[in-house]
Amino acid sequence: MGRGDRHLVFLHGLGANRYTWRSWEERLGREYRLHLVDLKGFGTADRPRDDFYSPTDLAREVTEFLVASSMQDFGLVGHSMGGGIALAVTSALNAAGKTTPGALILVGAAAYPQTIPNLVHAARLPGAGFAMALTPARVLARLGLKASYHPMHKPTPETVAAYAKGLAGLRARWALRQVAARVVPEDLEELVRAYPRIQCPTLLLWGNEDRVIPRWVGERLHRDLRDSELRVLEQCGHVPTEERPRASLEIVADFLARRFPPSG
Repeated sequence: MGRGDRHLVFLHGLGANRYTWRSWEERLGREYRLHLVDLKGFGTADRPRDDFYSPTDLAREVTEFLVASSMQDFGLVGHSMGGGIALAVTSALNAAGKTTPGALILVGAAAYPQTIPNLVHAARLPGAGFAMALTPARVLARLGLKASYHPMHKPTPETVAAYAKGLAGLRARWALRQVAARVVPEDLEELVRAYPRIQCPTLLLWGNEDRVIPRWVGERLHRDLRDSELRVLEQCGHVPTEERPRASLEIVADFLARRFPPSG
């Protein structure tokens, strides 16, 4: 969707889907071609019965998609786990001598070893698969959003329903647990060592009170990524696209206009 010769590829977080980006679509689509990816196991994507659901596996699929598409002029936009995947994809393309992103936009990105959020930890425990199968999708969605939002923000019924739709059915719940159980990449230390080799302009966007991926992660990334800028939104948790949609969009649009402007 969208227009223009430059592409933006969007990667959502754990338990989410392309709905994450709805508040940015219309404006960014005026000047860029948008690729709103549903990662394997989520949204409308396939959920095959295999063991390849780690962030490393998902990053490999995105890398293969980008190489196969021969996309030459693109940016990567990632939220939470999707931000970590965007970093891994960029490093993989760089190491392979392939075309790398012209820009990165990382929103509350998973990037370093940290304390695993309680809800994700619970999904990794023995017996969690059975418990998740019995829990209505709407309840799972509401719990995930409540854990992610700043206390002053409340998800709308429409937002809860949209995420619940992506978690409906036993196969969807099974896939969610597969990813949650593997959410820390086995090669995380290697990925971290590669961050200083990433050269593209990078926007780091964080909620000041992010309880899922704390602000210190953004501050450390700002030190490790040579051409990065860190913007922090007050009264915001882990989901700026939903909690502060207008403010977050203005920051992103300004960054793109300066560092990855529309062609022509």
